[in-house]
Amino acid sequence: MTTAQYSLADLVDATGVPRCLIEYYRQRGLLETAPAVVSTPPGSMDLVDYETFACCAAKVGFADHDIARLLGLNEDHDDLALQLAMTRMAELTRQQQLITYVQEQLETWISACAEHRGPYPSRKPSPETQS
Repeated sequence: MTTAQYSLADLVDATGVPRCLIEYYRQRGLLETAPAVVSTPPGSMDLVDYETFACCAAKVGFADHDIARLLGLNEDHDDLALQLAMTRMAELTRQQQLITYVQEQLETWISACAEHRGPYPSRKPSPETQS
C-alpha cells in the first residue's frame, strides 16, 4: 500500500474535511503522521484547545462523532452543528442545575455532620420538582 504525503492545507482541499477535524483525528492517533503546520485563523482554537475541549466534552458524555462535528464549528458555521451545539448547551445547563442541587445538599449534610446536628437537616427543593 502506498501512502501519499499531503500538507494540511492540501488534505483539507482534497477531502473537504475541516482543518480542526484533521487536527482532532491526528491527536486521537487516527493519522500516522502529523500534517504540516498551518497558521491558526483568527478566532480559531489552537491545538491545546482542541484537546481540552474534546477531553472535557467526552467526560460529560459527548460522543466522538458529536465532538468532531462541534469542533467543525471552529472553522465553518454548519447549521446542523450549530443546532447540535444549542441542544448540548441546553443539556449542559440542565446538568449544571442538577449538579448544583446535589452539591448544595451534600454540603448541607457535611456541615450538619461536622456540627453534630443530626444526619437529616432540612432538604432544599429539588430542581426535578421545580421543572
